[in-house]
Amino acid sequence: MEIVHPEIQEYIRRYSMHIRPELEELERETYLKVMLPHMISGAEQGNFLFQFTAALNPKLVIELGTFTGYSAICMASAMQEGAKLITLDVNDDISYIPIKYFDKCNLNEIIDFQLIPGLDFLPTVLDESIDLLFMDADKKNYPKYFQIADSKIKSGGYILIDNILWNGRVTQKDSINSDTQAIVDVTNMVMNHPQYFTTILPIRDGILMARKK
Repeated sequence: MEIVHPEIQEYIRRYSMHIRPELEELERETYLKVMLPHMISGAEQGNFLFQFTAALNPKLVIELGTFTGYSAICMASAMQEGAKLITLDVNDDISYIPIKYFDKCNLNEIIDFQLIPGLDFLPTVLDESIDLLFMDADKKNYPKYFQIADSKIKSGGYILIDNILWNGRVTQKDSINSDTQAIVDVTNMVMNHPQYFTTILPIRDGILMARKK
């Protein structure tokens, strides 16, 4: 299912530029070397993450799901000296790619890349310490990630959840699978939580944006 009309989507793509030249190289390498390269955030979503992070001016960002590092670079490029972005993944086979590009972009002082499951790492984070959580990892654990992370988000902090429209499958009640159900479940959990102002942005595959009161 096309979330946005193809001609409109192509128009948006034409005006979505990489925020730095290293990202064009990273995108090319991702499509050459990695399975499921479409999982990369890309320029359209990357621009949003950069501008949103710049406006928020966070001290601590946690990213669940590094992949090849595009989204982490976009967010970290907008962060001030002394801020920290911790990005987590479990795929050691492609970890050399984000490591290489974090170094190329001179972001090693800001980005802390760890190969550890999010469900193991999140409980170690101090309560009310996270300014921004970007969730783009295994879909089946989205509800668990939110349940653990809820107490870790500062008042005025944000959660961004990627793939929240799941290529339209969230609307197809007759063919829902476990991943889709988890996305529907986390959407309802956040939308109905009294401590969050929540909206859905139709950027690429959809981003749920929630601000904690």
